[in-house]
Amino acid sequence: MNHTLGIWKRELAKTRGPASAAELRMHLHNHILPGLALYQELRTEGLEEDAALALASSLFEALAQPYRRRLARLGRLPGFFWLLRLAMRIEMKRSFPAEGWTIEWIETSGRRIALDIHRCFYLDTLVAAGAPELAPLFCRNDDLAFERMSPLVRWERTSTLARGGRTCDFRFIHTSGRAE
Repeated sequence: MNHTLGIWKRELAKTRGPASAAELRMHLHNHILPGLALYQELRTEGLEEDAALALASSLFEALAQPYRRRLARLGRLPGFFWLLRLAMRIEMKRSFPAEGWTIEWIETSGRRIALDIHRCFYLDTLVAAGAPELAPLFCRNDDLAFERMSPLVRWERTSTLARGGRTCDFRFIHTSGRAE
């Protein structure tokens, strides 16, 4: 582990507890810290906050595109909503542990997948790092990935913690008119 990352982990542990889970380290190493470093470098180069966020947003969007394309290909499969429902349960449990997220499952039926997130590791980490304004860019990547993933699924989101909401709501609505 490099020196900088070690210091950041130690400092974050003061307010968040130790980020010992492999999943939290993955989010930290692969997403949060690179995004934070990019944003801080843009600010160091003299860009004002709005300009730095706009440029970072376009770069984040480029990262979301391959994932969006994969989802769109999968979204054409028969039974996609059933696959999505299964994958969401597995992925949320495996990759978004309770040490970093508080997740409330609302519904997992053949017509709707609905969950609310009440605490988010990304937002908590970015607040602790002094850059909460960066958190909505990560939320936007969810929107980019899910908004047109399948003609069988409508993505709905009304709020995120990072955008000032009380929860991050994730809603996937099966649009074929019949449950899977």
